[in-house]
Amino acid sequence: MHQSQRTIPDRADNSLISPAYFNAKEGVNTQRGLKNVEFLRGIWLDNDGGDLEPEKLAKLFPGLEMVIFNTFSSTRAKPRYRAYIPTTTVFSVQTHNTIMNEFWSRFESASADHGFDPRKKNAASLFYLPCQAADLSGNIFLEFKGGKRKPLEPREWIQKYHRKPPEAEPSIPATDWLMDIAIKPIKEEWRKVANIPGAGNDNFFEFALKLRSAGMDDANLKLILHQEAAYARNPEDRRRQIPSIIQSFKNYGKVGVDPKAA
Repeated sequence: MHQSQRTIPDRADNSLISPAYFNAKEGVNTQRGLKNVEFLRGIWLDNDGGDLEPEKLAKLFPGLEMVIFNTFSSTRAKPRYRAYIPTTTVFSVQTHNTIMNEFWSRFESASADHGFDPRKKNAASLFYLPCQAADLSGNIFLEFKGGKRKPLEPREWIQKYHRKPPEAEPSIPATDWLMDIAIKPIKEEWRKVANIPGAGNDNFFEFALKLRSAGMDDANLKLILHQEAAYARNPEDRRRQIPSIIQSFKNYGKVGVDPKAA
């Protein structure tokens, strides 16, 4: 990771990143708050210098790929680090909560002074990018991958660790005309951003995500996406994107796509 080689004069000069995709919402005053999170990709952890060393963290999760790197304030005497764990697909805030709760359960079982910052369990958390430590003796860069280690599969974690709420009464499927009403504002929102240069891929994926969250099945989703691609800056690029969008939703399933379902 070339970012880890960057030297900055002060932590405040560093850039921030988040695993969350934020979206402005009507009636929500924040731009990057929890209510603005549409979905996430990847897991980030922040260790403030407890006794759970990087190698011990990796041993707690022997099946997961991860990259561990120092923070700006890390020293040899008190190492501080962040860990990044890739995921196979996007996931919802509720899924993030399930994953974090399991992570913290393992941290607390391993050590009372594990050092992981509980404030960073929030799905809207921001993290500083990798850089050289101010005290070079505190530099850390470790990759754990290969063998049995794989990116985290959110669906598997939901199946293993999610506590299911009491079963609700089955919902009545919406009729076609109700679905048309539900997706009309979603289409209008997409058309407003469809021609923004350099944002076509992300905006089209977000459009598809909202259609799926409204309850649209694969067949109708494909149809609508093909139709609405005509409004894009590069219609053919967007149509070529459709199979990967559908496959992503199939791989993760309803729980990971609908931010209200997981």
